[in-house]
Amino acid sequence: LGYLLSGADGDPNQLRLRALHGGSLLAEANALDILAARHGVAYAEDLAREFLATGDPEFIVAVASWVADRPAGYAPAVPGLDLQFLGPERRTLLFELAAQSLACGFGQDCGIAGALMQDYCIELGICYTSFDHAAERELLSPRDFERMLGLRDALQAGIATGDYGAFGL
Repeated sequence: LGYLLSGADGDPNQLRLRALHGGSLLAEANALDILAARHGVAYAEDLAREFLATGDPEFIVAVASWVADRPAGYAPAVPGLDLQFLGPERRTLLFELAAQSLACGFGQDCGIAGALMQDYCIELGICYTSFDHAAERELLSPRDFERMLGLRDALQAGIATGDYGAFGL
């Protein structure tokens, strides 16, 4: 790891580029913005679909973060959900929380002893036994929590069927 960090001066983009050159798939997933700028959005979207097809929770979170950070934010219409009536920030937040919830369902440790919930507890004072419990009790209104669950189900169905429209891809 030391050779990756030498000369990068703590610049996150330089660190990500060095990891990319080292052949890390997770680094690629976390650098979709750089790959899109270098090779085009279609290339990055194809990679994102490949990452999602694995069902790996870290890839799910990385792809969702990239989609959420795009200039338009998260904007796809998901049948059965009234997301189009929400503002872009709220819609994007629901998408990121739904993707995190999905990652938990795909095996990421989202329990009280896991890194995610420890960070929530230490940094935000949100201390619950699971991510979904924290989202329901602290992060979202009851209606938005239901929307998040519906969106999570749509994202999960997308991975199961290979239709990544709910991910905005």
